[in-house]
Amino acid sequence: MKTNAPDPLDELLLSSWEVTAEAPRSFRREVWQRVSATEAEEPGWLARLAWWLLRPARETLVVAAVVILAIAWGVTHPPAARLTPHEAYVQSISPFDPNHSGTRRP
Repeated sequence: MKTNAPDPLDELLLSSWEVTAEAPRSFRREVWQRVSATEAEEPGWLARLAWWLLRPARETLVVAAVVILAIAWGVTHPPAARLTPHEAYVQSISPFDPNHSGTRRP
């Protein structure tokens, strides 16, 4: 529920507020020690593999290898034929076959 009473914080001049506290002398040294401590951690094998694979020259090799493997898979594993070539030909010319493309039944 809104009221028309002024907010007491409106009277404060928060925009003119200045910080007067000083950082301790060892602050920067401690910050850089923390940064170096986190950087010193060894990345896992998955991160190293991803970094190795995602180099621009290697990306091209990886894409080429995937394409070659896909082609090899397609050649060695052809789709199973539902009909032999003979059956497909007979079906395409037979006027009595219900699957004949020219035959329409009501």
